[in-house]
Amino acid sequence: MNKKYLFVGLLLLYIVGVVFIASSQKVSVLPFGNINDKVFHFVEFFVLAIILFATLRVYEVKKRRVFIALGVIFFAFLTELIQIRIKSRSFSFLDLLA
Repeated sequence: MNKKYLFVGLLLLYIVGVVFIASSQKVSVLPFGNINDKVFHFVEFFVLAIILFATLRVYEVKKRRVFIALGVIFFAFLTELIQIRIKSRSFSFLDLLA
């Protein structure tokens, strides 16, 4: 299997999974207990940055750091916008900074 397809597939699978969790009515869809929301967001965006880095490296993209920063910021904003539309969830600027 081509590495490019593998990393793009992994990236898409991760994004779909995070969007599914962000759009869930239940905040406790995750198997681990009650962890701090900011810690979860930090880990979420850190993992996204690693997957983006690996994907962009396979495609030999120049200025990867810029694309990673913009991608993570855009994705953080997108997941917070999704949460606005869900009654049991809320938008938080602090989550964007995590």
